[in-house]
Amino acid sequence: MQTVANSFSRSSGLAIDGERAAYRAHVAGRRIGYLDTDAWIRLGRDRDEIAGRCRRLCESGVRQKRLIFPLSYAACSELVQQAPSPSRDARVNLMQSLSEGVAFRDRDTVRRIEAEAVVPLVLGDRAAEVDMSRLFAGVQECLSDFADCDLVETPVSPEILSRARHTNLFRSLAQYVHICDGLNKYEESGPFFEPRREILSASVTKAANAVRDPNGKVNRARALRQEAVGAFMNALPALRAAFEARPQEDQRRLAELARHDPGSPERLIEFIRSMPSVTTETELFTRRVIQPERKHRGRNDFWDIEHAIVPATYSDVWVTLDQGLAALVRSCETPRRRGCVVLASMGAFCAWLQEHG
Repeated sequence: MQTVANSFSRSSGLAIDGERAAYRAHVAGRRIGYLDTDAWIRLGRDRDEIAGRCRRLCESGVRQKRLIFPLSYAACSELVQQAPSPSRDARVNLMQSLSEGVAFRDRDTVRRIEAEAVVPLVLGDRAAEVDMSRLFAGVQECLSDFADCDLVETPVSPEILSRARHTNLFRSLAQYVHICDGLNKYEESGPFFEPRREILSASVTKAANAVRDPNGKVNRARALRQEAVGAFMNALPALRAAFEARPQEDQRRLAELARHDPGSPERLIEFIRSMPSVTTETELFTRRVIQPERKHRGRNDFWDIEHAIVPATYSDVWVTLDQGLAALVRSCETPRRRGCVVLASMGAFCAWLQEHG
């Protein structure tokens, strides 16, 4: 039986080096599709007629260079948390094939790219368009990025990922999965996750209580401002780096503007809206605060957010089988404004592929 470890040598797009190389070779001119974990699992089922039809349409679209299905931090991480099996190995090969070894950059990297585009807005000009060609990279580069992320739920230690950056420890999704299978991965419950679940639940409850009016109702505008401040703080390191990279004259202009403009919550929201993925992040977290029934869904809530923030912002179609998650992403203005179609069934995905693939 062919294993994940030896299958990678025959897959496509194994090593993509150099900024923008992945975009030029695999993304430019194609429609971008994104599948969350449930959608990938369904797509890989052999005895599922609708899934088989979708799979053939996806393969045809990729082969004819009309479609591409990049991976992500969330997709790769959830994959390695699944027990080894022939069906998972086949899914690894399918994901490699339809992504051509390409993944979205992690959200910290995307924040830095968006921050560079938004600097002109702060200096009194119009924000630049985000450079799409910098949002993608080969699997090796993207997985190595995660060593620098502030995300706590990484399935591989930062030390492993850091070493991979310098030693080519893995050069494809298949090798990454093979390496993770040899590690002692954490469990979904126990001392690692339970304290974080409690912290997440408490923080969301506290945030929801902070945005209630005296009558007890949640104030949506206040929730949006609160989450915009949080998103701004998350983006602050990227913004600081972007400003520091500007010419001295721009930095002097910024200092002068700061002395005369104290800012306001409305200005902050305008600023955040010029950073598309940060806006999506703000909208998602706002809805998590104002929708008590979704305020805490344990581990899956973390991955739901990760699947949505960057991919839903920069894809043409975004597919999940989770109806609640689909409704959450559809309620966000930014993906909709940027033309992303959110689908919640294989049948709807098949219809989209027949029209666009």
